[in-house]
Amino acid sequence: MSGIKITFAYDSNGVRVDADSYGAFPIAHPLICPDKNCEAFLEHVNGYKRESYGKQQFIPVFYRLEKGFDHSEYCSYKSSGRDTIVAGESDHEVKDALAKGELLFRIHVMDAEERKKLKDKAGVFQQFPPNDTTERKYRNRGRRSTYVRTMNSLLEIYNHGRLNPQDRAKIRLIIGGKLVKWTDFFYSTNHLGSLKSRLHREGIVQAAVVVKVSVIGLPNQKLKGFCFIECSPKTTGLGKHIYTTLKLAKSLPSSHFALNQNIMVLGKFCIPEPSDRVTPSYLGNEIRALITHTQQVVKV
Repeated sequence: MSGIKITFAYDSNGVRVDADSYGAFPIAHPLICPDKNCEAFLEHVNGYKRESYGKQQFIPVFYRLEKGFDHSEYCSYKSSGRDTIVAGESDHEVKDALAKGELLFRIHVMDAEERKKLKDKAGVFQQFPPNDTTERKYRNRGRRSTYVRTMNSLLEIYNHGRLNPQDRAKIRLIIGGKLVKWTDFFYSTNHLGSLKSRLHREGIVQAAVVVKVSVIGLPNQKLKGFCFIECSPKTTGLGKHIYTTLKLAKSLPSSHFALNQNIMVLGKFCIPEPSDRVTPSYLGNEIRALITHTQQVVKV
């Protein structure tokens, strides 16, 4: 029998371990249910997001029962009731889906803004934990579109579309609650002109962009001490070049990047204000994305 999401647990030394600070210090396993009437073992679950048509949900970090354990009869975290929720099955991987011609994908990889939303929700979740103890029985009703949980899987979709023009026209991605075409989500350096045109129209565009690292900058004191990765530009003949720059969170060391490395980055891209530019204006145009976690980046 399942229970509600738990926001803290006690380790075997009796030390409280909040779900949102898990891993910040040594833990004496196993982790135990916080209810004094219960000795069930718990496991930590990372926060994640869910994508569906017209809706995006952020699920903060929490604890759940370890496999084979149940809460005691009088535990306050034990579930009750008989409400049923229907959930779809989505256990097949991206490679298998592409091979079968299943070309609709839900992007669960998160960019910097989405990670911040998840972190903010985790704070509220920790302060006001859920008190719904309804037992949820999940059953399958057909297949849903495939989850894309990593940048490696996202790269699989990019490469498949690049090499298979017919499938490329059919691939659809659910991200930010919207249905997006392959051509409106993936961009290489050669296609930065199209992305820049969209940025002028829309202001901000969520995209996965393939670039080549050309400069790994030191902390820029004029720009509040942030480090920036500068990428090889899109050359435009007689027109101005288009440069991609990646603003790194101060918690993300620039050592994660290597010169001349080809990478795909997921982010919300924009055109920086003139005072916030890294690339001198006489060299060309600049587009920018914020990178806060290595899980936004994959080597190509």
